[in-house]
Amino acid sequence: MQKIPKRAEKQITIPGFEMNLADLPRETRLRHWLADHCIGLIDLCGVLGNCHKSYPGKVLISCVDRLPDHQREALTAFGIPDDLLPQRVEIKPVGRPSQPNPLAL
Repeated sequence: MQKIPKRAEKQITIPGFEMNLADLPRETRLRHWLADHCIGLIDLCGVLGNCHKSYPGKVLISCVDRLPDHQREALTAFGIPDDLLPQRVEIKPVGRPSQPNPLAL
């Protein structure tokens, strides 16, 4: 008996229903891209710089942590398309802007 790959087991084809990958969320497209290239999130630890095995999921899928620019460049050099990576976020300073102290001499 021939074993069916996991990816083929999860695919459901409905006649007359066509889905464009561009319509899917970024996270789903990234997971499909990684699966098509036989790359797991844990495999990306070496590309991201010897990190914990949960870090790629936090950065790329759930976006709990921000993806630093040097890691973004490493992932694009590895071959992951830039449109599948999380959008860059500008970090704004938190709190009030500093003002000179009128009591200081």
